[in-house]
Amino acid sequence: MSTKSISVACFDLFLELSNSVRFTGCNVFEQEFSIPPNFKTYFTSGLVIFFCFMSITSIYRFADTLESCTLAILTFGLSIQGIVKVFMMILDMESVRKVPKLASDFAANFENNHGVCRVFQWYIGVSNRFRKYTFFMYVGTVTGAIVCGLVVAAATNSKVLPFGAVLPLIDHESDFGYVMNYSFYFIMSMYGAYGLFASDYLILTSMIMACAQVDTIAVTCEDLSQYLEVFGAENDEKVTDLIKTIIKTHQMHIRFMRLLHERFSIHSFAIIVSSMICIAIASFVLIKAFWINGILMIVLFFWQLVTVFSAGGVYMARVEDVQMKINTTSWHLLPVRKQKMFLCIIQNFQFIAEPSALSLFSLNFETFVTCLKIVYQFLMLLFNFSD
Repeated sequence: MSTKSISVACFDLFLELSNSVRFTGCNVFEQEFSIPPNFKTYFTSGLVIFFCFMSITSIYRFADTLESCTLAILTFGLSIQGIVKVFMMILDMESVRKVPKLASDFAANFENNHGVCRVFQWYIGVSNRFRKYTFFMYVGTVTGAIVCGLVVAAATNSKVLPFGAVLPLIDHESDFGYVMNYSFYFIMSMYGAYGLFASDYLILTSMIMACAQVDTIAVTCEDLSQYLEVFGAENDEKVTDLIKTIIKTHQMHIRFMRLLHERFSIHSFAIIVSSMICIAIASFVLIKAFWINGILMIVLFFWQLVTVFSAGGVYMARVEDVQMKINTTSWHLLPVRKQKMFLCIIQNFQFIAEPSALSLFSLNFETFVTCLKIVYQFLMLLFNFSD
């Protein structure tokens, strides 16, 4: 981790995100949060809004053909995700900017605690690795969709587009219309790859920081246990400070999780619903018309579901593990009055809210399995309707 303090290293995780999406105008964490919306920001916003409009007109345009109409609906799902993800970053910049600030402020309180520093160093390393994997996954998927479209078009001598929507008021089957549509998709794919990466990495990093904070609570409880086992409870001031640290850590974490729920809840809901619908549609068109890009789209949407639910599932697994560690703290060595205080800490930690999407979907592995069952049922419904 070199010589960086853990608070600076935490903030740098979010700064790396801004550096990677600067050309889209979504670099909201740079220059001490003084970056205002600029031309790039408005261009990106306009691009995804037009993409949504193009998808809606295509649904109407291809309403008489089931395969083409479902492809247009899938593209509409992509556009909705683009709008939600871009506007999550730029519509309420002040709210988004609180995330790295709270994360780094939390870490700053434990710069001199070697146990907490090791915890954060490990989680920061995990986040850095995920940044590379997430970026290459999205770039590879989107690039593959563009390349596969060109390969299929050349192999079949047809004007195949990578997605199911076309520019309005232009004949997409003409040479000029095909070039215009493909050029738009090429530009949109570059912005899409970075936009999808940015929002996913922001959520993953935020949840990784949440896991680090939960483990910090366990470390502070271990510090209390070690002190009590060595020195007992004679130094009332020292014991009180250790207990106050545990309470303060828990309160800072609750504040951080409330911010994540307020900021990312609607994003998670949009991703879950649109991804479920789009996986079913992509599977349907892949089977019915052998749409090769359907494989890449299924991978893309499945990854998004895995990202959202795994982030919540792993977090709750860490919470349950830390709950066990808190229960095994040597609190029985405390004076009776402080034992009652520590029992309140144990009780309050039992009620940490589970991450959710608009309080409708609990973000855990059980809900993930339920969503996959819904995808299968919707896919069967499409097949029944097509017959």
